[in-house]
Amino acid sequence: MERQRRIQFRGHAKVINLSQEAEPEIYATTRRFGTVLENVIMDDITREIDLTSANLTENTRGSYPIDQIPNASDDGMGGNPTNLVFLTCDAFLRRFIFDVFLFEELPAKDQR
Repeated sequence: MERQRRIQFRGHAKVINLSQEAEPEIYATTRRFGTVLENVIMDDITREIDLTSANLTENTRGSYPIDQIPNASDDGMGGNPTNLVFLTCDAFLRRFIFDVFLFEELPAKDQR
């Protein structure tokens, strides 16, 4: 149980173009032991990471132990949200939007 809790009690952030000035706490985690970086370029010789490179993908991520963030909640709980937003899109909908809005003119309202 303790091991499972430690694995799940992590923070996750997108790290493309992450800067020390904009997000100092998250930026600091990219230099600490225990952080896992995904799709981030590292120089083979200097072992410096390049958070500005999108050569592989812009979908770069970091996963870090939550205790590396000074003001993180000890129990991982926050208050109740006032609003929830669900963003969804499947392959069929994407293809439909692509076909209709980029290649076809929509018929007039009375012709539908």
